[in-house]
Amino acid sequence: MEAIVEGNMLRPLQKLELPDQQHVMVTVVSLKEETHDAAVSCYDLARDLGVIGVVDDSPTDLSTNPAYLDGFGTR
Repeated sequence: MEAIVEGNMLRPLQKLELPDQQHVMVTVVSLKEETHDAAVSCYDLARDLGVIGVVDDSPTDLSTNPAYLDGFGTR
């Protein structure tokens, strides 16, 4: 859903099919214009989307598994 901010309140740009007083959770992602030459890393995108740290009991970094990097850089 896209919305605009008016007077510190969000106003949806399309009709919401929700009953009055429905409790919802909203994630806000700012839609700012970016130039094509602006480099954004995958990490930065994941951080901005709030998906880093949402999975429990997973490796913190795949490179900590020696088998993951086995043969890396050789052909």
